[in-house]
Amino acid sequence: MYAEPKPVSDFLGYKNLAAHFVSTHQIGYEGPSGYRMPGYIVFLSIFGWISWDNFWLSFVNLMLDMAVAVQVYVLGRKLFGAAAGLWGFGLYAWNPIFICFSVVPASEHLFMALLLGSIIAALAGNREKYLPAVFSGILLGGAILTRGEGLFYILPIGFLIMCFKPHKASGPTRRAWKQAAIFTGLTVFLLIPWYIRNRVTIGSGAGLSTTGGLNFYFAHNAHQYGYHSLEQTPMKGMARLEAQKAGYRRGWQYIKSEPLSLFRSAGWGTVRLYLIPPFYALNWCVREAPLADEPAPGESDWAMTILAGQGQLWQVKDLGGLKIILLFIAAGHGVFLLGGLLFLLMKTLRTRRNLVVIGGVILMNWTGYCVIFWAKPRYALAAEVLLCLATGAVVATVIAAIKKRTSSRQMNLSINMTTKNNQPK
Repeated sequence: MYAEPKPVSDFLGYKNLAAHFVSTHQIGYEGPSGYRMPGYIVFLSIFGWISWDNFWLSFVNLMLDMAVAVQVYVLGRKLFGAAAGLWGFGLYAWNPIFICFSVVPASEHLFMALLLGSIIAALAGNREKYLPAVFSGILLGGAILTRGEGLFYILPIGFLIMCFKPHKASGPTRRAWKQAAIFTGLTVFLLIPWYIRNRVTIGSGAGLSTTGGLNFYFAHNAHQYGYHSLEQTPMKGMARLEAQKAGYRRGWQYIKSEPLSLFRSAGWGTVRLYLIPPFYALNWCVREAPLADEPAPGESDWAMTILAGQGQLWQVKDLGGLKIILLFIAAGHGVFLLGGLLFLLMKTLRTRRNLVVIGGVILMNWTGYCVIFWAKPRYALAAEVLLCLATGAVVATVIAAIKKRTSSRQMNLSINMTTKNNQPK
């Protein structure tokens, strides 16, 4: 109710595509489109049959976000114990990034629910059954159909299924290999219909999405790192499919001519993905009517200026408390980065299984967005969720250590007092 977010930009696009899908049963306006993945569009269309009211759609996404918070607890309990799960749940639920973003109609909510569900299923304890691998593959396939970045996480989840579920042998058994194959096969199988649809209706080279080539080019070119208008690129005036092919081709040509540019783009990507506070959460909460021009920096205070600089077409609502929320977002981001570092330093937490789950997801998030494509803070959402869990485990471990030390001191004091009282007078 504080912000009453209005769908703009990508989020308005999702809403309009979902409404169009309900009326025409087609993803795309003037014809089939492969620009956006279908998962969240179909999801929104289901609830849109009830109402297209913005408040209702925000409520649906809020419920999804609450489900993710519960999943964080379940995953934390499986990895570290109940106390760490509760701390992870609390840190996620009170993280200002997720509070601000929870009511924005974004595909990230559904994506995270499916991704965490896949990881939790992969950790299911019975090595003799194939059903957990089946569920994990189906859920990750759904996650990929919601956001293509889910492809990055096939490797760590598959490795988790194969190596870290309870089994008698010291290494992966034949059954474990089969379970990993079932997981991978089902994940890929769910993508095939969408891939064939794009190839038939859009053309060869469309893949799962026609955004991949452009995102690859935005990371690997001699002109500008990150998103910029197609009018400023050699793909100006091209259809999306042709722009996709040209983006991949020109990106590869640039890498071949400047191999060291990979280090430069990875460095820029790392800074933008993890080190810049993710003000995108508040940014999309307080947008409303389109603006012809953005306000000049001197015409607003620094909080409004920061938010105005993150978008170029939508007005920032003049709401009270924006400075405080921005400070909380920046401080919270710093806390979770510190929690991630402390997690790596604590040997009791740094087991191989925990490193595969938390480190594997963060590593593949980094690989996908810093090495292959271009990065911005919004794309670090999956890593942010796992950092909440890692920080929760650190807090729970520290508190348990303090309690143990205090208990030990009290016990020693009690023993000393008893010994002293029992001495002959």
